[in-house]
Amino acid sequence: MRWYSIQCHQTIKVVEILKFNKYDESIETYTKLIEDSDNNNIIKLLSNRCACYLKLEKYEDATKDAVQALKLEQTNAKLWGRLGASLYGSNNLEESLSAYKKAYELDNKNTTSINRWKNIYTDIHYHSLLIFLY
Repeated sequence: MRWYSIQCHQTIKVVEILKFNKYDESIETYTKLIEDSDNNNIIKLLSNRCACYLKLEKYEDATKDAVQALKLEQTNAKLWGRLGASLYGSNNLEESLSAYKKAYELDNKNTTSINRWKNIYTDIHYHSLLIFLY
């Protein structure tokens, strides 16, 4: 019971920190929560820390969190979208395309995933055309 109250306090702290766009502080708090987690909330914690890494453009760290969370829950469309974003930020366009496609397959009402998938698909083919022309 004590751990639960500490976790709730830390979660509230993260929400307050995020209001001020202090992503580094949020990452520190999420890291502590992940280390102390009983695995019931670890997927959400990893997903939220991944989002903070994305805001800071720390794409490798974001990818690690997304992959770790997806090992535990492969049907989470939001995680697949975050993986797509991190891979795109790392310029892994083909892998990003696959991740966004998976996000869309899991939640076809998510217009963000399909729009990003279309943009990346266009980017890939545009780059291929430029390489071919030169």
